[in-house]
Amino acid sequence: MEVFARVHPLEYNSKFLEQSVRADGRALLATRRVSLGTHAVDSALGSALVRVGNTAVIAGVTGALGPAPDDESAPSVVASVELLPLASPRFAYGRPSDDARAVGAWLNELLSGGRVRSPAASREPLVDAASLRLPHLQPPRVVIDGDADTDGDGDGQGTLIERDEREPLLAWFLSVDMYVLDYSGNLYDAALLALVAALGDVRLPRVRRRGALDYVRAPRATEPLRLLFTPLPNSFALIGDTVVADPTDLEEDVAAASLTVVLDEHGRIRSMHKPGGAAISIDATRQCLSAARERLPTMQKLLRDAATR
Repeated sequence: MEVFARVHPLEYNSKFLEQSVRADGRALLATRRVSLGTHAVDSALGSALVRVGNTAVIAGVTGALGPAPDDESAPSVVASVELLPLASPRFAYGRPSDDARAVGAWLNELLSGGRVRSPAASREPLVDAASLRLPHLQPPRVVIDGDADTDGDGDGQGTLIERDEREPLLAWFLSVDMYVLDYSGNLYDAALLALVAALGDVRLPRVRRRGALDYVRAPRATEPLRLLFTPLPNSFALIGDTVVADPTDLEEDVAAASLTVVLDEHGRIRSMHKPGGAAISIDATRQCLSAARERLPTMQKLLRDAATR
């Protein structure tokens, strides 16, 4: 049986799907066990370890202070994914693989609220830019109406006091580094859950000014990061004419197409990501959406429980 599965993987899986069951014994829309834990990396601002079946992803958030961008829509949080060779024989050291680049690009689209894969999807950055800025460190800047003598010097003009350009407004810039420790399919779900859990675990150190241009962290004072919504992923694969949820790596290898549906905590569509492959019918798409909405409470509880540990 194992030899047949290796030589004819599509036929092997199709034999099971004809009986409305999968090679690993699951029902068509059944998912594997998901576990999620935070505080996985002590040195990070926030971190998480996620397992979807045997796929394991660890995420750590690091941060640096820099001049706040004038455009609040400019990306201040970026994500990267590395597929380690220890995760699977299909990965190798060297240049990032196509899979790593594809997942990383998709995560950064969700972070920035940029290009989405569905006209029905809502566009909004994941992280509130205001929670990354440090307004209490803003140098004095007083702008007084120029048409009124508000400064009282009798010249009929107001006063404009500009801030020192050597002291720019400061903001946090965050990097979410993710490493795949084990791989058995459905990397999109595992990576996004790790991203969301790690960002939810972030506690930004409070910063206070010491002198004109010197800033130090205030001891034992932290502030949480504010997320504008909670993206909850559900991935599906189309094998022949059959839709399966949470595909394994062996199912992904024989799938004609895949689709990742991302809903927020209110059930709104945030992304529908289809990375190539054959066309997916409207009925199959509706089936994926229905299954994703049915699983929404379970996903919300998973993140809620991890945050309270």
